[in-house]
Amino acid sequence: MASPIFEMTKRSARQLFYFTTTSLWILVASAVGQFVPVDLSDTEDEPEVTVSLVSPNKTIQPGEPFTVALRMEHAKGWHTYWKNSGGVQFGPMINWELPDGFDAGELEWPTPKKDFLQGYHAYVYGGTNYLFTTITPPADLANGSSIDLKGAMRWQHCDETSCILGTDDVSLTLEVGDNAVIDEAIKTELDAFREKNFSKSLEGWTVEAAQAGSELQLTLKPDKASTHDFGSVYFFSEDKRVDGQAEQSFEAKNGGGVLTVSENPDEFARDDWRTDGTLPGVLYAENGWSPDGPKAFIIAPKVGESAGGGGKTATDGAAEASYLYLLWAAFLGGLILNLMPCVFPVIGLKIMGFVSQAGEDRKKIALHGVIFAVGVLLSFLVLAALFYPIRTEGWGFQMQKPWFVFGISALLLVVALNMAGVFEFGAKATSVGGNLMQKSGMSGSFFSGVLATIVATPCTAPFLAVALAAASGLAGIQFFLLFVMIAIGLATPYLVLSAFPGLLKFLPRPGAWMDAFKVGLSFLLFGAAAYFVWAYFGLVDESTHPAIIVGFTIIAFAIWIYGRFSVHGKPGRGKVVANVLALIFAVIGGYVARPVPPSGWKDWSPEFVTELRDAGQPVYIDFTARWCATCQTNKRVYRNEAVKDLIREKDVALLKADWTQPDPRIANALQGYGKSAIPVNVLYYPGEEEPFLFGELLTAGAVSEALEKIQ
Repeated sequence: MASPIFEMTKRSARQLFYFTTTSLWILVASAVGQFVPVDLSDTEDEPEVTVSLVSPNKTIQPGEPFTVALRMEHAKGWHTYWKNSGGVQFGPMINWELPDGFDAGELEWPTPKKDFLQGYHAYVYGGTNYLFTTITPPADLANGSSIDLKGAMRWQHCDETSCILGTDDVSLTLEVGDNAVIDEAIKTELDAFREKNFSKSLEGWTVEAAQAGSELQLTLKPDKASTHDFGSVYFFSEDKRVDGQAEQSFEAKNGGGVLTVSENPDEFARDDWRTDGTLPGVLYAENGWSPDGPKAFIIAPKVGESAGGGGKTATDGAAEASYLYLLWAAFLGGLILNLMPCVFPVIGLKIMGFVSQAGEDRKKIALHGVIFAVGVLLSFLVLAALFYPIRTEGWGFQMQKPWFVFGISALLLVVALNMAGVFEFGAKATSVGGNLMQKSGMSGSFFSGVLATIVATPCTAPFLAVALAAASGLAGIQFFLLFVMIAIGLATPYLVLSAFPGLLKFLPRPGAWMDAFKVGLSFLLFGAAAYFVWAYFGLVDESTHPAIIVGFTIIAFAIWIYGRFSVHGKPGRGKVVANVLALIFAVIGGYVARPVPPSGWKDWSPEFVTELRDAGQPVYIDFTARWCATCQTNKRVYRNEAVKDLIREKDVALLKADWTQPDPRIANALQGYGKSAIPVNVLYYPGEEEPFLFGELLTAGAVSEALEKIQ
């Protein structure tokens, strides 16, 4: 099954196609940055999920495979996911750091539980769960030595109300010896878990899968006559061909039965289907498949025939079709680049240069166009080679990094201001394009193609960024072929017009319409920047949201200073002053909008306050609202290092009572404090009945003084 990261890459590919056909690339930019849960795994509270690495082996033998298990202990109410979550979540994954010569196999997953959480069906694990894998050591290990197994884990865990990204490192040290020494206690525990929770291989049954419109039917036939009551029957699809949110129906028949499931209507799910036409997964029966028999079977029938057969299915070619979408989108994206103001004027100038060099010889004119296109192509291949080593295996996880999302938001804002005309970048591109026609000969046409690519680059950064996002999960020839298609798209007008120079008269003349077109596109970029700022909000402390808006406004002001007084200003002291001021404001804006980790505020309720006070914990309550300007100003105090240190030292519970929407409970609580308006900030000392009320305008000194009195 494709990893969640690769799935997101395929999604970007399909959405890139829609973008290029409509020029609304904001839709793709938004889709690339999927919603990502906040990483709270480093909070000081008891962890929701604890991970460790265990093995039944105390010692291992050179060249002999051995088993290790990732133990995941879930706090009450929390769960993680199977390899296919049934929805958009993702299961645990590990990046192994093993000694040289060691090889780790694929993770082995126990049978999940189907649950209904946060309004969706999901395939989950809870309690203590184990994921197994087999590790093979090299044959030349020295006896008496010790080896360290390490891995970086990443997972998503959720409860009834929230989802969190979890990360942690696991490690295990084992000795090398002539004989394997077993830890019997761990072996017994792992064996018992495997026997109880792992699916069995298919024995005594035949399973046939057939397509029936938008449904799939699994026909279950026992080898021997049976009257066993299976209870409810469910199929956990390993890939996403089966809709995890749709109900499944089972009809008992002839000692077996027919299980009908719905095919996933999401076209993006097709990217995860098995290309060999199989339907892999786990078939689960509530009462087992025979009296006292196993409850879960592993199956992988071909759709359209019995297990183990061959034949073509609806899934054949799905992956190929998806990649063709991506290539077609890349070509259209390159074609659209020619409409940019710093590229479009070059087309006519260059073709006229071809004509003037070749005279009336149509073949020579066409050859100049081909050589020019080769220059463009090789330039894009060099660009691809530069990006290839730093590409990622998927775009999704960057969006979980606050500094990355901050940088993307700022970059999109700056590019939008550029396209809106606030400042110019690559303003000399047209003049450079005019100089291209002055070169002569085939070598001149080749290097003109190289220069044309360089000229286009300042104007095409947003388009290339989207293409890179789509290509981030590709490797080898597929990655480079994407850039080839962009180059072909960019070079196509030159090829066509050099073959048919007479078509030049049909090109619209460069003019004011091009600037209007560019400014119009800037609004799409402003929308994309706003989207990424919204995603950024989900990764940082909520109290910093107003500061982030102010920070990005200051950055925009810095860009305006640069564009107004530096780019268009006269050389001299004034230009230097403008550059310095622009830099100062940009730094200030970046500092104000910088990422601040979530601070651990929890939602207020009267019952929660009573529970915390009964436990003897100091409680701080902030009665606030988004429309309350003073409330937002007060939040700067919570970022003060001295205040944060005291909150941690005194173990203060932070509660937020959000009155943005009407809430009678908050209104009643305010009346109880003798207040009718906000801001109101309250501190309950342990063992004291009456709370301490702060003034309307908070200061770090006043809050620190109150916190220091906590015994």
